[in-house]
Amino acid sequence: MPPARNFAEGWTIPKPDVVYQLPKPFPIPATGVMQYQYVIIPTGFTKDTWVQDVEAAPTDRSIVHHIVAYVRAPGIQLLQRYAEE
Repeated sequence: MPPARNFAEGWTIPKPDVVYQLPKPFPIPATGVMQYQYVIIPTGFTKDTWVQDVEAAPTDRSIVHHIVAYVRAPGIQLLQRYAEE
């Protein structure tokens, strides 16, 4: 086996202007497969905003396999049902 990967401590992008957190933690089952979790996190931007770098970082890298993120334009209903839960 190759050696375990070393992850950077802190940000690997320049210091961010804005940081978003999940609204609540997700319980992780000890065994089995966890289905995708869909979370809507509003940016709070009130005007067009240029975003140069984005980094998604899990709290515990030993548990999180991968993160998929989307940006929705205002008025788009993609994943809207999850925002209402």
